[in-house]
Amino acid sequence: MNPTPAPAAATAAPIRPEFTTIDGLAIRYARSPRDGAETVLLFSPWPESLLAFLPLWDVLAPEFSLLAVDLPGFGLSEGRPGLLSPSAMGQFLMELNAHFNLEKPHAIAPDVASPSVLFAEALRTGTFRSLLIGSGACSFPLRVAGVLQQIIEAESLDAFRAMDAEAIVLNSLSEIAPYRPLPDFVVADYLAAAANGRFVEAMQFVRAYKTDLPVLAIHLPAIATPVHIISGRFDPNVPVADAEALHKQLPNSTLTVLECGHYTWEEEADTYGQLALAWLRGGYQNPA
Repeated sequence: MNPTPAPAAATAAPIRPEFTTIDGLAIRYARSPRDGAETVLLFSPWPESLLAFLPLWDVLAPEFSLLAVDLPGFGLSEGRPGLLSPSAMGQFLMELNAHFNLEKPHAIAPDVASPSVLFAEALRTGTFRSLLIGSGACSFPLRVAGVLQQIIEAESLDAFRAMDAEAIVLNSLSEIAPYRPLPDFVVADYLAAAANGRFVEAMQFVRAYKTDLPVLAIHLPAIATPVHIISGRFDPNVPVADAEALHKQLPNSTLTVLECGHYTWEEEADTYGQLALAWLRGGYQNPA
């Protein structure tokens, strides 16, 4: 996918993206270090980027060392086809931890990052200290709807290649508008992440759910890592039923359903931020 990452859109403090090379790929990240504090990794949702975590940054940065990352092939990170599946991405996340010399960080991993971090834990227990996930299909049988279901079930991606990717992304982001306006530079960053065929190529990741999630289902009951699942009651793509099924399969999890759509971290940013803060402060040690 795009041998050279798309140029970064202009951003504003407090998130200042930069690039590093992991496994031969240019990976975009942003840091807010805090000496002696636990590290929290924040993995980009799709079709957004690490700028999706702007509402969380000032909430978490005073107490935790933050590292936000655009996953390979998402946001403005370089990708390649072999990484576009939850299982392969889970393996990559272990390489990412080693690259940044991280030992058992917490992870905030919505959307496509959710099955990825679960696979990382299935591959190596203790990759993460705790997980805060949601809005990404993780259970099997598949419980998906809307555009996500269309992408997964399509015979090929040719029809999507003929569509206006920018229009699709803007239509999806319009779900956020009734809750909070997105800054122009954030929208520009999201659109850059979808440009030059990147949006359609990233679809291969969710199409891999059909083969990867049955495998993940076998491992879920053995994942003892604390997991907080946050789901939007009105999510048009990943119904609450997926979160409920995942909650039942994971032995050490809690489930929170917010009165919003897919983009819980943006639509209910204040509530999401407080839930994340309470979880990271120690709530993860006693999941409800």
